[in-house]
Amino acid sequence: MKLCTLLFFTMLMPVFLSPVWAEKIVKETMRSQGKERAYYLFVSEKVNQKSPAPLIVLLHGSGRNGLSLVEKWKDLANKEGLILVGPDAQNSRGWKIPEDGPGFVHELIETLKARYPVNTRRMYLFGHSAGAGQVPTTSWSRCPWFEPHAMLLTSAALNQSLRR
Repeated sequence: MKLCTLLFFTMLMPVFLSPVWAEKIVKETMRSQGKERAYYLFVSEKVNQKSPAPLIVLLHGSGRNGLSLVEKWKDLANKEGLILVGPDAQNSRGWKIPEDGPGFVHELIETLKARYPVNTRRMYLFGHSAGAGQVPTTSWSRCPWFEPHAMLLTSAALNQSLRR
């Protein structure tokens, strides 16, 4: 009996010693500017309290949600020890100012910093398609909060922006 108990606790020990947030994408919500907002979060198993991790905020394209980008970045984030967050726009058709503006992203990051060891010198903002259109507004209003940001425009979005 003692051997079974010892084996049981030995097998459970890694579960209790590893961070509870590691290895899976979770959908969470928060209140921002009086509204309930959803986001998808992935925290690498390599993240620990002793070494703050880089944070990448991923802004999705039209017709998508935050999960669509977090899933694509998850393997790299796990390998490199990153924290990913993919917030949802209020309307999946696209990001809008002021509803999805910098205030929401700022509040989201502050929420994450209170819970996880975020390296505040290594925070990045990435947007795809409609999310890319939101990146300049969000990053420039909080400069130099984010490191140089990345935008990925589809050819249709690029053509539309060039016509203006």
